[in-house]
Amino acid sequence: MRELSSLESLALFSSLLSCAVAYLWSRALKSTAPLPPGPKANWLGRVDLPRIRPWLTYAEWRDVYGDLIYIRVFGNPILVLNSASVTSDLLEKRGGNYSSRPIRTMIVELIGWDWLVSAFQYGSRWRRHRTMFARHLPLNESSSTHHPLQIQETHLLLRSLMHNPLDFRYHIRKLAARIILKMTYGHQVGTGEEYTVLADKAIASLAQAGIFGTYLVDYIPCLKHAPAWFPFQRKAREWRKLTRAMLNSPFDSVKEELAKGTASKCMVSEELERLSDPADESIIRNTAATMYAAGADTAVSAISTFFLAMAIYPDVQKRGQQEMDRAIGHGQRLPLFSDRSQLPFIVSCTFLARAV
Repeated sequence: MRELSSLESLALFSSLLSCAVAYLWSRALKSTAPLPPGPKANWLGRVDLPRIRPWLTYAEWRDVYGDLIYIRVFGNPILVLNSASVTSDLLEKRGGNYSSRPIRTMIVELIGWDWLVSAFQYGSRWRRHRTMFARHLPLNESSSTHHPLQIQETHLLLRSLMHNPLDFRYHIRKLAARIILKMTYGHQVGTGEEYTVLADKAIASLAQAGIFGTYLVDYIPCLKHAPAWFPFQRKAREWRKLTRAMLNSPFDSVKEELAKGTASKCMVSEELERLSDPADESIIRNTAATMYAAGADTAVSAISTFFLAMAIYPDVQKRGQQEMDRAIGHGQRLPLFSDRSQLPFIVSCTFLARAV
């Protein structure tokens, strides 16, 4: 059977695309139950979603449409939650109705973030991974399992900031990488650590493709079968190499160390040693890589936000410093986790930084 030429492939693909657009347009025209207000779609069934600083556009839309905005793009329903009260009502009070996740074709199927637990649909697979998370990252912040490591690495961060404050972003990333890689894989992070660089590159791909609307394939999933020479397909293949390396490289390294008897105590080594069903190895691999990704992105974002907030609001910083001085003495020692109960204002500030 002969292969299709590029021209024939393009013609076939254009036909499929036309059919898909016609189908989605017909769906968009069907009557539905009353829905929240929002910008209207054009005749192709599409609303142009903002790609650069989308939160600014959504904030402007709030003045026009309200706190809950409904958008339909090529048949895909999207809700924009534009206030803390609406978000709390839907995701906390009625969270059981909205616990699942949509399948993002570009990120999950093409780039290969299918192992990211936060992208899982709600069900038994999600629950099994979530159980493993809870064993190693308990929701109760009073758990002291990782406190010694966190204190040690925080002291290193402070020394780095004292000697070179202008590179604070780099120091923050190193802090997060050192903690999460040690906890998860037992790896020490040195200058130019390959896993830190790998995580930065992989997370960058998630940031670029993560805004819904950046790639048409998220609206029309059948486009994932487009020829390999399409630009988004080439980009996805390039990024997929990074995501698979992030999933497999540090995990396989721990397996090799276990076989040699040189593995450090960490989440992966503990779970592999207690593993009874080889089929569950993927749960360990996925959970570890998700922790790795969270440390490389979420933790860095929260700490950076705290730094930014203290710089923008010096009065808040001053109040926090006064609370610290009252609790542990001015310049007497550095705070410990046991001091948390005496630092309610600082704890609240860090909580808000994580929530942003």
